[in-house]
Amino acid sequence: VWGLVRGCVSAAGGAAAIGEMEKNLDQGLPSDLRRDLCQALGTEIAIVTKPAVGMIPIPEINLYVEVRDEAKAVGVLKRLLAMGEAQGAFRVSDSAPGAGPAITTLQLATPVPLAPSYAIHKGWLVVSLMPQTLKEVIGQIDAAKGTLVQKGDFKAAMGKLRPATALVGY
Repeated sequence: VWGLVRGCVSAAGGAAAIGEMEKNLDQGLPSDLRRDLCQALGTEIAIVTKPAVGMIPIPEINLYVEVRDEAKAVGVLKRLLAMGEAQGAFRVSDSAPGAGPAITTLQLATPVPLAPSYAIHKGWLVVSLMPQTLKEVIGQIDAAKGTLVQKGDFKAAMGKLRPATALVGY
């Protein structure tokens, strides 16, 4: 993913743009954290959205990122959250791991009806806009018999794509 971002920035603004982007990133996100995050996470990423329902018109948006090294991912996320908390951007609260995985929720400093939450579960970092949605997603993961990418039809369709394909919409 990082290579894709660098390629897009390079195509748009050349080598100088990449240097500027990395300088700005280093000010907010040290390179060792970026490196550790890239090593901890895998190459599969999915975004699943559902239209808004109910009184608050906010769609459900869930981000799934493959996790290669759970211990490293947990460590990096804790460091990132500590940085955000120190800047007063949010307050972090962790749920006790009962029947499912521990859920970390961010109580944002701004008055918006969101409480971004994440959990690492069955090899995936799952991020949702609300902890209730995240709990539902975890239940769906537990009830699923394999993932979409493990299904034969999906594998057959993916086999028809060029190897350099970076994004597929479904």
